[in-house]
Amino acid sequence: MSQKQEVRPKRTVAPILMYAEKLRSERKPDEALRVVSEHLNEHFDDVPALVLASHILIDSERIGLAHSLSKLATQMWPDESICWNNLGICYQKAWLLEDAEKCFLKALSRDKDDPL
Repeated sequence: MSQKQEVRPKRTVAPILMYAEKLRSERKPDEALRVVSEHLNEHFDDVPALVLASHILIDSERIGLAHSLSKLATQMWPDESICWNNLGICYQKAWLLEDAEKCFLKALSRDKDDPL
């Protein structure tokens, strides 16, 4: 008897977001956020853009806005571990540790490549 594997839809990242990630890694958060914001002006529901924006905001200690974007991302893509991880980081930085733990556990349970 063969076991049916869950097939996730293919998710792609816009090339402009790769450029924004490069800016983020170069510690240029304002430039990176500008690029992501311009992309979101035309692609409201682009979850990879929301996730990247929340990464940039977390790096910049702008936790309030990062929280809102991360929460939205978990609602739009509830099966993606990165969305839950970002939300957990926001709660952790706000010292809401029980909420952070719940999010981190959800992130781990959704990561198919994690042996835990």
